[in-house]
Amino acid sequence: MLERAPADIDPNAKFSRIGFDSAMSVQLVVALEELLNIELSPDLIDSFPTIASLSAHLAKVRAQLPKDS
Repeated sequence: MLERAPADIDPNAKFSRIGFDSAMSVQLVVALEELLNIELSPDLIDSFPTIASLSAHLAKVRAQLPKDS
């Protein structure tokens, strides 16, 4: 989405600092819902404002799902 190499993005920087705007945040949430096959809150990026915090949260959510999900 940012058209940058992953190594050039600090996972601890806030999404807003790395160039995300509100439209990109919505696109990311939709893409994650499709990829993970789960429903996510539209304000997910506000609650977890960095790649690192969002990743940790999503790992916990996935771990709580039934194994066949």
